[in-house]
Amino acid sequence: ITTGWLRGNIDTTWGSIPVRGNVGVQMQHTDQSSNSFYWDPNRPAGENRVPFENGEDYTDWLPSLNLAFTLPHEQTLRFAAARQIARPRLDQLRASFEFGVSTSTLLPGGSGGNPLLDPWEANAFDVSYEKYFEGTKGYVSAAAFYKDLRTYIFTEGRQLDFTPFITSDTFPVPVSPIGTFTAPYNGKGGYLQGLELTASLPLDLFWDAAEGFGVVGSASFFDSNITIPPDPSSVSSVGASNITLPGLSDEVYSFTAYYARGGFEARVHQRWRSDFIGEISNFAAERTLRYVEGEDITDAQVSYMFGEGTAQKGVTLLLQASNLTNSGYTTYATSKDRPLENIEWGRTYLLGGSYKF
Repeated sequence: ITTGWLRGNIDTTWGSIPVRGNVGVQMQHTDQSSNSFYWDPNRPAGENRVPFENGEDYTDWLPSLNLAFTLPHEQTLRFAAARQIARPRLDQLRASFEFGVSTSTLLPGGSGGNPLLDPWEANAFDVSYEKYFEGTKGYVSAAAFYKDLRTYIFTEGRQLDFTPFITSDTFPVPVSPIGTFTAPYNGKGGYLQGLELTASLPLDLFWDAAEGFGVVGSASFFDSNITIPPDPSSVSSVGASNITLPGLSDEVYSFTAYYARGGFEARVHQRWRSDFIGEISNFAAERTLRYVEGEDITDAQVSYMFGEGTAQKGVTLLLQASNLTNSGYTTYATSKDRPLENIEWGRTYLLGGSYKF
C-alpha cells in the first residue's frame, strides 16, 4: 500500500463565529495478490501440483473535510465529510480453496478466498453538537452519522462447475459437476446510519455536597438497509432469510457511576447491546456467522493513589472486577427457541499496583 496526502488547516471566522478544522485528500494505491497451489488431475503424474496466483491493483482518492464551529456559552458544532475505506481481512484475500463431495447430497462443493476483493468504501457524513459546562469536566453531546456504502464485503455460496477437479478417483462419485462454492464477494449500495447521545455529568453541578461523584452515559442507535445472504457454512442459516450486516446491533447503551476525590477512585460500568449477527470460529477453526443474544456486562474498579506528603508518593493500588454478573455468550439458529451455544466466561479479578516517578 502506497499512501500520499495533502492537507490544509482552517483557522478563520465566519461572521462572528470562529471556525477551525482542515481539508485534504489522500491517495492510496493498493497492489494485492495471493499465491497457492491447486491440483490438476488432467496433468501427467508428478506434475499435478500447479502454482496459482491472482490479485489486482487499484487507486483510491479519499477527500475529507472537518469543521468545528465555536459557539457562545461553551458550545461546539462539528461537521465532517469524507470518503472512507476499510481493507478486507487477509484470510478473505487468500487464493487457496478447499474442494469435496457431500456424502449426503453427492454434490461437489468448496470454499476459499477471493484475491480480487475491493475494500469497504463509503461516503461518510458526521455532525455533532457539544455543550461543555465551564470550569468542570461535564458535557453533553449528540452526534449523528450517515454512510453511503459504495462497496461492502459478504460471504455467499455461488454455483460453480467443478469438472476440472473431479477425477475417476473422486469419492463419493458426484451426481453432477455443478455445486456451491462459498467465498467472500463485494456487494454494492445501501446505507448505514446512527445516532449517539452522550452525557458526562459531575453531580456537584447540581449539588455542592456531591463533589467527587459523577455519571457518564451514552445511548447509540443504528440502522441499515443492507441485507446479505446468510453464511452457507453456518447451521444458523438453515431456513434463514437474508441477514443484517454482521456486528451491527440496533441499540447500544453504556453507563458509568463514579466517585473520585483525594486520590481515591471507585467506578461501576455497565454496557448493553441488542441482538446481533456475530462472527465466530466454528469446530473447523473457520469463521462463521451466528445469531447472538444481546450482551449485558458489568465491571467495577477501585483504586487509591498516594499523593504529596506520604512516604508512598507515586504509588497506586488497583482492584478490578470484570463481568460481575457472570453474563454469558449465547447464540442461536434463526430463532431463540433453537439455541446453539451458551458459554459462561465467569468473573475476572485483577489486583495490581504501579509506581510513577
